[in-house]
Order: sequence, then structure tokens, then C-alpha cells
Amino acid sequence: MKFALTIFIVAISLTVGFGRHQPYSSVDSIVTVLVLPPHDVIANAGASPDTRSILEAALSDNGVLSIIEFPFKKLMNVPYQMIYDKEYCKPILDLVQCDVIIMTQLITDNERKPGIWPWSYKVKVYNTITGKQINSIGGVDLKPEEIQNDIVSKIKILIADIRGTF
Repeated sequence: MKFALTIFIVAISLTVGFGRHQPYSSVDSIVTVLVLPPHDVIANAGASPDTRSILEAALSDNGVLSIIEFPFKKLMNVPYQMIYDKEYCKPILDLVQCDVIIMTQLITDNERKPGIWPWSYKVKVYNTITGKQINSIGGVDLKPEEIQNDIVSKIKILIADIRGTF
């Protein structure tokens, strides 16, 4: 009986965690995160805030998330720009394994007024394991230099939203 129980325990321990998408049993598990370039209607125009870099830096300062450096070479010929919905993430997920994708949308109404660039942003969290997508943090009418401070000030909310998708 003792031998059979040992075999059963070994068999269970070998199968636990097998496969890519297993639900997390603990909120202390390391979650891999991919931050996409922002959806930006004016196609960056050379003046858009680099929200991808801002989010990557802000999220990498904690021990709960593992931020994947954006794999530009791996995603060549894959549409990863202008994505702001989970519906368009499949080609990315075919090449990059991650638990969560962070998507950002940048909005400005002043394309015709050079030098005046108030930005608004919205962030979505897409959990690739559960399929859950939620709206998270955002900011309205910010100067480019204010966006980084705004994102950093709301990073705990974003992390809580990431955890809430599991």
C-alpha cells in the first residue's frame, strides 16, 4: 500500500503544471507579461509617448511579474502594432508564450495644432490563460511628460487588475 501511494504521489507531481496554460493556484506565482506597442491613430507621428517602455519599466520593479522584453525580431511579419483587443492577439501568441498581454491606446485630438499635444491613454489587460480581458488604468489630457508619472502612480492598480484576471 505504501509503495502504491508513493507511485501515485510521484505521478501526480509529474503532471502538475504540465502544459502551457495551467491556472495559477497562488497569487504568488510569477506571471509573464508582454507589453504591446500602443494603438495610436496618428501612427506615432514622431511625438507619441512611448507607453510600452514606460509600462515595461514600471512593471519590472516588482517581484510578482516577469516582463518579456518585446521580441521585435521574433514578431517580424506578424501584425503586433495597432492592437487594442484580444481578438487580434492570436498571431502574437503563436510565437510568444506569455500569461498576460498589456495593450495601450493613445488618443489625441490636436493633430492639426503642432506643439500642443495633450494625450489620453487607456490600458487593457488580457489574460491569455483565462481569456479574460479588462479595462484597467487610464489618463486624460496629459502632457507627454506627465504620462510617465501618471502611469507610475497607478501601477499598483494595474498589478491588482492583472492578478484579478486569474
